Amino acid sequence: MKTTKLRGHEFRYLVKEHVKNPLNYIENFFGHETDIQYWLRDIHLLINAGTCPEMNNSECKQNNGYVCKQLIEQVEAAYVIFRKQDLKEETMHLDFFPTHENLIRYANNGEYTINGEINPLDTIAKFFSYQNLERWYYILDELWMGLTSYENKHNDRFGDRVLAIRELLLRLAQAMYHLSERPDLLEVKAAKNESEYTESNQIEENTGNSQSITYRNKLKYPFEYTWLEDWQKFLSFWEISIPKAYAGWEDAFREYKPADQIIYTQIMRNLFEHINEIASNLFHDQSKKKHSRHSISWVSTKVKQGNKVYNIESLSLAEIAAPHYYLPRLFWEHSLEEWKMLFDDWSEQSLSTEPFIMEEDEATFPNDFMKLRKIIEISFLITYQDEIEFIYHENFKENDNSLIKK
Repeated sequence: MKTTKLRGHEFRYLVKEHVKNPLNYIENFFGHETDIQYWLRDIHLLINAGTCPEMNNSECKQNNGYVCKQLIEQVEAAYVIFRKQDLKEETMHLDFFPTHENLIRYANNGEYTINGEINPLDTIAKFFSYQNLERWYYILDELWMGLTSYENKHNDRFGDRVLAIRELLLRLAQAMYHLSERPDLLEVKAAKNESEYTESNQIEENTGNSQSITYRNKLKYPFEYTWLEDWQKFLSFWEISIPKAYAGWEDAFREYKPADQIIYTQIMRNLFEHINEIASNLFHDQSKKKHSRHSISWVSTKVKQGNKVYNIESLSLAEIAAPHYYLPRLFWEHSLEEWKMLFDDWSEQSLSTEPFIMEEDEATFPNDFMKLRKIIEISFLITYQDEIEFIYHENFKENDNSLIKK
């Protein structure tokens, strides 16, 4: 396996020695810093205080700041293990009890098991399948900021997700403790690989095609529901409906089907969750030219897929030529949660009887909506990159055999 190195300076708190061997961190933490029962209670108190100011009294503040720093360091150590052990992301990352036996063992003994075995590596895989390291930094930073807040605004940032966040952080702590008792679980794979890695999200050269297929499978969801042209039509009507005040649904029905937005917005939320999972890999792969770019002179705003022809309405030729390059950049204009909040706000406003007032924080609506249009079209281009052909009109004769080029 071709690998590179994870460097200590890429992390906030994890020192180089522990990047090289995270087992040293685990043994030191549970051997000298704390024990598992204290640590689990500390995490409980931190989440309570960071999300609910009424539970953040002066006695807790100093300790919770220290706990948050320790927790970030533990997440970093777990990420090193995730990378070194080459753990795979799981789609059912919040399905903690796939069998009745798993549920009974947890209810009776508090044990997290998979197939009858305590499996800390499965817990770590679920943890980083739910959010990548960058997003976990964001979550823990928000908790830390919540410790200084006297208002409840930070609770709104998590909503119901705080339950999943709490569960995953507690499970991760338990998993790291089990690894201190079962270091052999790390030694099996570590013996096969080099001792240091880098967070580059590099893949083996001979698996490039497989990774490309993974990207396409993640992005095809909207187009299994309906055609690209239907998406373009819906987005056009939706964009018009958001700033417009309707007397009610019947008034809105004269222009578009408001009920459709429930389906479309849910699909968009799912799509953006998938993009969030692959954006970093897309960025790093493109940076290392894993995906070839077309020359702008070889692309067009009209494409053919099978017997259907589509007009690409929102993308520039540069974006069409390098969709893998531009998708993460467009997506990262907002966090996943911010995108979801925009979808919710736009859905509510599109059915509102009140006129749309362009306040300062809403002045970005035209640009944000254009980014949404671009992301949908880029997802289409990546999904069907092996099936579409660019159609040219200029500088070609009508009977020229080169009218359609790949």
